[in-house]
Amino acid sequence: MTTNFRIYAVVFFTFVLFMSAVVFIGFGMYKKAPITALSGASTVGKPAPNFNVLLTSGEYFKLSNRLGHPIILNFWNPYCPPCAEESPILQEIWSKYKDQGVLVVGIDSPVINAPEEATLNYINNFNLDFPIGRDPGAKITIDYGVLALPVTFFIDQNGEVHFRKVGLIKHDEITAWLDSLVLQED
Repeated sequence: MTTNFRIYAVVFFTFVLFMSAVVFIGFGMYKKAPITALSGASTVGKPAPNFNVLLTSGEYFKLSNRLGHPIILNFWNPYCPPCAEESPILQEIWSKYKDQGVLVVGIDSPVINAPEEATLNYINNFNLDFPIGRDPGAKITIDYGVLALPVTFFIDQNGEVHFRKVGLIKHDEITAWLDSLVLQED
């Protein structure tokens, strides 16, 4: 009888401990934004962290060498469903605005590990021809504070992170930002 009592007591106290943890975490998370919403928040209003990356084209890209024009910096991954939805939008923006000096740059982030073959297949499947590089050491991802994908940073002509969008970016959001830069120049 004592053995059964001990088993019931251990089960009961384990259950109470578990429920206490659930309640504690629940109250702690109440009305808080998910951590992923903070992705890149610390970079807004500050100079964009410089980086060098080897592009899938074989060329090197250095952010500081490309300042002076609006830059749309998108962190994505081939295993990210929202990334697949926004890639055609980014390609369309690139095709439409590249002759006006707008630069779209994609960074294949290791938030979700993907082999290089998956990255190249993704690029080919979506016919992406804007500059894309991989971040295998996660340095760029860390410098930009990326916690979830996709995240898009809007870097103005002065090299400052003007805005960032966590999650699927829409065509209208990009064009509104580009239009606001034109209005600032007038």
